[in-house]
Formats: sequence, structure tokens, C-alpha cells
Amino acid sequence: MRMGWAVEGHATLPGHAAGTGMQTTTRRVTTPLDRQEFARLSLKVRILDSPAALRGVSHAWDELWWRAEASLPTLRAETAAQWSEHFASGRLAAVCIEHEGSFVAALPMVPLPFKRAIPAMGPASGVWSRCGDLLVDPQADREAVCGVLLRALRKLRPLLMWCDAMAYQQQAWASLRQAAVEQGWAHACIPQAAVGQLELRREWGEYFSSRSKSHRRALRRAEKCAEQMGGVAVAWHEAPSPESATELVRMGFEVEHRGWKGRCGGSVLSVPGLLSFFQRQARQLAEWGQLRLVFLLHRGQPIAFEYAPCAKGVYHAVKVGYDEAWHALSPGQLLRYLAYPALFADPAMYRIDFSGPLTQATARWSTHAEPRGSLLFAHSLAGRAILAAYRALRPVLRRLRSAPPPETFELPPSLSLPRSAHRN
Repeated sequence: MRMGWAVEGHATLPGHAAGTGMQTTTRRVTTPLDRQEFARLSLKVRILDSPAALRGVSHAWDELWWRAEASLPTLRAETAAQWSEHFASGRLAAVCIEHEGSFVAALPMVPLPFKRAIPAMGPASGVWSRCGDLLVDPQADREAVCGVLLRALRKLRPLLMWCDAMAYQQQAWASLRQAAVEQGWAHACIPQAAVGQLELRREWGEYFSSRSKSHRRALRRAEKCAEQMGGVAVAWHEAPSPESATELVRMGFEVEHRGWKGRCGGSVLSVPGLLSFFQRQARQLAEWGQLRLVFLLHRGQPIAFEYAPCAKGVYHAVKVGYDEAWHALSPGQLLRYLAYPALFADPAMYRIDFSGPLTQATARWSTHAEPRGSLLFAHSLAGRAILAAYRALRPVLRRLRSAPPPETFELPPSLSLPRSAHRN
């Protein structure tokens, strides 16, 4: 059995008051501990029940985020608190595991209103913005830490933990799944659409020559057509001030609204209040220096844009939009063709993450794909029954659903996932 540290730490006692964490006492330990003993004596649980409580530990939370495997900066404390306020009416149960004054694991959970039939909880994330994920210190005993986290989650009494679109092959989630097995939880991993990624560790010319001939020909044809129509230019905003970020984001989402997303009611401007959420998020990211905005301009007017939180060497292309009036120029693809060479030339960057489900548009650029999926956990008998019923009925429900949208795209052979990624 992997051994824990020999430490002077906290022994967890039963019971807690909402928002105050677990009651603790201290006992000196001078000999190596097995995993269960280490967890019992060394790790302290804190459950934060409001955005204000989360902001109160933002330094410890963000220090953990810097050490953790995840790179998306919207997973930091302030942006997670903003998500809770906007999408969950301020409801929050952020579970933190602390060791010697530092957080070693954290997971911000919220009630899931779309699972109204059952008391379900999931990370503070959704289709509009991903602000909740499992953070685990890579230097900690992951299984011990995740075991304590699961015991804390049981006190929240959800019948089901439903974690959508998670990178389930990352070490943090793999450790949580292993801890669930050890504690007797029922759990399921249901693969969803993968996310395309582009590695930046070679020269732009070498990379671009590896793309399909039809893709390269289409982009050069679009560039030539744009030149004949007066030319286009790329405008990078790599370190916008918080004030300028507010206006740039508004301008960018106006471009998105003039495209197919606006026509179908799927643009940010189509949803009341959503622009203010992204402007607030952009101001915070800009204050941290973790936001890049890029526009494609035609005669000085924006016709495409990309909203990209950036941190730890990863450019997260979370929002992209284009003006449908310029569809003949393939403005979204042309923007990437003209802008991405700058990312290849930046020694601080090593990856582009296209964030959403892999589509034909992003597969053309991707060098590999990261599997994502739903992770479901249940401990009680009722929760186990619900999980078993869902797994049994899921094939039927999938057949009854309408056809997938046009943007859905099957993985090409060059981006095939490992065999294990397709197992339930």
C-alpha cells in the first residue's frame, strides 16, 4: 500500500456547520502512516456554502489551481464564484481538502436544476462557461485525498453526482474513480464528444504542411479572395485592460450574433444577461493577464473573433464567431489561418484547446483529441438504483432523441481515441 506522509496534522471529527468546514483536533504523528490513517489524521475538510465563502479562500484555491493539472483559468475561485452567482443563484457547496494550511483538493458543486426529479449535484460548469472541475495537488497522495473528498460529498446527501464533459482520463478524475471503487460507490463513465487540441511544439510551416491538401487549398483561396475584396487583417489583444476587455467582448459577441448562432438563437446576445456575465468574466481574466482576444478585420470592421482564456501555456479557444454576411471568405477559418502562426512563434505557448465537442471545423486543425465524458457517482441505495436505471435506459433514450445537429462530427482515423476511451 502506498504510504502517506508522517506529519503533525488534524484528526477529523463527525459533524460540521454549513460553511465552516469540519471540526478538528490535533495529534502528533511520528511514524509513517498508511493511506486511511494519513487521511484521518492529516487532512481537514472545508465546505464553502456561498460565493463569498469561496472568495474568502481565493488565495489558497488559486494556489491549488496553479499546481493542478487543469489549465483553464476560469476554474479559479473568483470566476467560479461568478458562475455560481449567475447560473445557480449563488447556491454553492465547494468541497476543499486542506493539508498543513494548503488546499490539496477542491471541487465546486452546485445543485443541478435540470435533474429536478432527483437531488443531483455537479461541478459549477455548463454549456456557456466551464468554471468547475476537480483540482488535485499532483504531489499529494491522490487516492487518499480523493477518498476524504468523497466522504465529505456524502454529507451533502446528493442521490447522484453528475459531472458532465469532464476530461476523465486526467489523473485527478482517475484517482476519484479509484477512491469510489475502494469506498463502494457505484459509478459510471459515459464517453461524450472528444475535444480537439493542437500541439504548438514545431514550426508553423511544418505543421501547416501536415494538414489536408483540400484544407490548405481552401484557406489560400479564401485569403486570395479577401485580398481581391480589399484585404483582411488580424488584430490581437493579448493583454487588454479590464476596461477595454468589456468593450472588446461586446464587439466580439455582436459579430457572433450576426452569424448562424444568432440566427438559431444560440448566440450570447440571444440570452438576456449573458453578455454581462462574459464581460464580468473578461474583466477578471484581463486583470489576471489571462485573456486573449483576436479579431479578423475587413476594411477596419470585425468579421470574425475568438475569445480565449490563456494560462499555463494553453490557449483555450472557448468562443468563436463570425459575420455570416462574409461566409464566402470562411472568416472563422481564415482568422485561425492568419492568427495561429503567432501562437506557434510564442515560446510561452505549447497547446491550443478548442474547448467544445470536436467538429469538422476544429478537426481540420487538431493534432489529437482529448476524450470527455459524463462521470456519475452514487452511494445510497436509491442513488444506485437511479444510476442502474439510467444506464439501462440510456440506449433507448438516445434512439428517441432527435438527430444530432449539423455541427456534430465523427472522429477521423488520424484522431482516433484510445480503445479504453470508448468503454462505458
